[in-house]
Amino acid sequence: MRAIAGIENRSSRPRTMRSIISTDRFHTASRMLRGLISGDSATWCPMLNDSAFVASNGDIFSCCHSLPFKLGNIYRSSLTEIWRDGAALKLSRFLSAHHRLYCCYGCNLLSEEQKRTPVVFGNDHPRMLWLLFGEFCNISCIMCEQNHRSKTILDDAVLKRNIDWEHIEEVEFQGGELLAIRSAREFYRWVTADRKIKGNLITNGMLINDEWAGYLVAGARWIAVSVNAASMETHQKINRNSNFERVIDNIKRLVSAKRASGSAVTIAYKFTIVPENMREIADAIGTAEAAGCDAIVYGYSGRAAHALRGDAPLRETIRRDLAEAKRAHGTILVDDTRLRPLGLVQDS
Repeated sequence: MRAIAGIENRSSRPRTMRSIISTDRFHTASRMLRGLISGDSATWCPMLNDSAFVASNGDIFSCCHSLPFKLGNIYRSSLTEIWRDGAALKLSRFLSAHHRLYCCYGCNLLSEEQKRTPVVFGNDHPRMLWLLFGEFCNISCIMCEQNHRSKTILDDAVLKRNIDWEHIEEVEFQGGELLAIRSAREFYRWVTADRKIKGNLITNGMLINDEWAGYLVAGARWIAVSVNAASMETHQKINRNSNFERVIDNIKRLVSAKRASGSAVTIAYKFTIVPENMREIADAIGTAEAAGCDAIVYGYSGRAAHALRGDAPLRETIRRDLAEAKRAHGTILVDDTRLRPLGLVQDS
């Protein structure tokens, strides 16, 4: 499974939110600046070869973090034209090959191995499409900088017209919350049912009913439910306006639909590490397994990375607890790709 990047939700408390976001950005910017000055780390990025991210206003980037440069806009040009003729894409590929792709130094989407693996750039059309259909969402997470009151939503007619769908092998739907946006739900069904393209998604899990559980397991290669905790108290502190029991029940609804249909979809329990949930990193493995998930996938915020770097005893405790949890819950895949940079993986 390609590592899944979280797009979390805006807090309802602006002062706290600005503080959290500015701290995250500071730590990320510091890593970028150090890397750019030294130039001693590889910055190969496979996304520059095969991935395109379309933001809710139509702007196109190669990455869901909207970096390194804007490549174009889907309302003004077709994706084929942007990918074939874009100067920004050519510059990004040049920087990637010469250890100067600045965003790669602070990137937690790619593993260090991926960053060191040379890429032969040459694809004239992306095969992987990431769609941020809109930022509207029905809950509010503490690590998000999106505007969930935004009314900006991608025009599905433009997407159908300006993307050569014959070249697209897979689509990742992001939000906001896809299931809270009517046109996004309709477009998901068009992509998966009409075009027969796998439509993967990250969801907060609150709006999955029996009908949509069936659509999702039929249309996706993977579904990631952002739970970000192992307990009700922590979940509802991080995923504000969510309901832990309801989300777990809806994960089980997905699992039941998968088993009934014989689908091969991977149902993943998504856990974005922030300082507020670090004590539950290991416990979440058992919670995910009990819900019937196939995998648990971790991500992390800049605040969490900074806190862990400065607390060796905590790192050691989490590393030990994770190793024990993996041994105790052997039926679930633990994707530790993003735990390794944090020093949380015990190598055997």
